[in-house]
Amino acid sequence: MLLAHADSHPGLRRQNNEDAFLCRPERGLFAVADGLGGLQYGEVASRMMVELLDSASDEQLKDLREFVREASFQIRDKGRELCASSIGTTLTLLLASDGSMQIAQVGDSVAFILDPSSGFRQLTREQTLAQERILAGDKNVEAYLHHVLTQCMGQPEEVVPDVISLPLTEGSRIILCSDGITKTVADEHIEEVLRECESPAEVVKQLIDMANRAGGPDNSTVVTVFA
Repeated sequence: MLLAHADSHPGLRRQNNEDAFLCRPERGLFAVADGLGGLQYGEVASRMMVELLDSASDEQLKDLREFVREASFQIRDKGRELCASSIGTTLTLLLASDGSMQIAQVGDSVAFILDPSSGFRQLTREQTLAQERILAGDKNVEAYLHHVLTQCMGQPEEVVPDVISLPLTEGSRIILCSDGITKTVADEHIEEVLRECESPAEVVKQLIDMANRAGGPDNSTVVTVFA
């Protein structure tokens, strides 16, 4: 039985919350979507993403690459209806069942796991220009490049998500979060919270509180799953 909790906070410097989340432990279905603040209607894109996911059938979710690709086109078309040049959102999606899990990733929201055997690690690759430069060996990456996405849901071009399949070990703890958390709270503090908290709700509250104590520069969203 999966235990899960999720919450979102606008932060201390933003009037709007453009993050959205999905937390459906009964389906093993979880997601974080962070609407792009640099584009119009970021909150529309993120909420549409979680609504599409929530209404998807089990059959549609058998092929996450195809589901994500089609969802991106629908978000793109919604942007055109709104007469926006484009709208966009990140997506970090977790589908868990029967001792296994799949993660689909577009953008720079992040998934972490604390596994009883292999410890704490980041599961997803941030799709930013900074990460591309780092992987290419560049040791002097400009700070602003960490905010420049190489992909987002709703872009005119076809989206190609990163999709990974992994075993889900009993006792594992998983976090999905927007960059309002990861760009404010250090990885070692995320790990500490995940290790020490006794419930998913406590993890969520502590991480959002930590982000806000650090100034709350962005919307902060956390989904926590205990297997």
